[in-house]
Amino acid sequence: MNTGPTIDRKLWDGARVLLTGHTGFKGAWLSLWLEHLGAKVFGFALAPEHEKCVANLARCGGDRSIIGDIRQASAVNEAVTAAAPDIVLHMAAQPLVRLGFREPVTTFDTNLMGTANLLDALYRHHQPRCVLVITSDKVYANDGTTGAFSEQARLGGKEPYGASKACQEIITTAYAESYLRPAGIPVATARSGNVVGGGDWAADRLVGDVVRALEENGCVRLRNPASTRPWQHVLDPLFGYILFVQQLLTGDAPETLNFGPRTSHSVAVVAEELAGLLGVRVERESVMPDREPQAREAITLDVDPTAALHELGWTTQIDLKTTLRWIADWHLQHRHGADMRQVTLNQITAYEERLGQ
Repeated sequence: MNTGPTIDRKLWDGARVLLTGHTGFKGAWLSLWLEHLGAKVFGFALAPEHEKCVANLARCGGDRSIIGDIRQASAVNEAVTAAAPDIVLHMAAQPLVRLGFREPVTTFDTNLMGTANLLDALYRHHQPRCVLVITSDKVYANDGTTGAFSEQARLGGKEPYGASKACQEIITTAYAESYLRPAGIPVATARSGNVVGGGDWAADRLVGDVVRALEENGCVRLRNPASTRPWQHVLDPLFGYILFVQQLLTGDAPETLNFGPRTSHSVAVVAEELAGLLGVRVERESVMPDREPQAREAITLDVDPTAALHELGWTTQIDLKTTLRWIADWHLQHRHGADMRQVTLNQITAYEERLGQ
């Protein structure tokens, strides 16, 4: 029997939650989970980029889905006023390293000014009970010689995406210290490792590449097969965010936490395991076939989740093999025409059963 931390269902039932980025991969999974818990979810995000994304297939609209751009202060102000949230989870972002390398100004505008727009609106137009800003494990200055990063490690970024997320941390601290915490509103940031799960078709992401190969009867070409990352199922960090919000509402929570598994695995190991479950071939490459300048992605990246264990009792619940099996099952059921809202809810329920809830 699991004796770890639990979800306070009474807290979430009926709570008004503003979730930015609800049409994205992680945001859609969280939106559906919060709906499942009885929360009144108000989503604010751009329209879904992919017709087969989780937000569309699982119909993750929340109580009200507001399509808008986080870079437009007036749209953010209107969304905050309409939602009048108790809880704010900020996930809207430009989330891709290579896209950030190609489009740095858009990436900085979205990740920096989008965050500033939201925090400013929360201070000026509606003050919630707590705010959690989701950043990334790539906020750390990574020269490839350091072990797992703790929350006290130096922030940095050698490419636009990582730099933008490090700056997002600084902006959040500035608004928290200057405006929100003095008003009695707890604010924190969450930094999670590489997240995978069913329904992620984003370009330049490993699961999306494998699934596209399945649909096209092709093969997966790996640009950095030896790179290692702290892969985790999307429900693991989302569970961490839920616990973090619960702790923030007690007024006794840290300002930032890492969420990631204790072990990392190479791109090749993950791709070949998932490809095997889906019947897809894998080809290894050390460089991408196109000739455009490439972002300098770190070969190794690990975060230390010790503080999340001590502060929240959080740890990952799903090992890598189970994670990849759940992903394969999600996509095979989609391929066979299943109701993907129910499939996604079934995986959320299975995860809750692992928690003993």
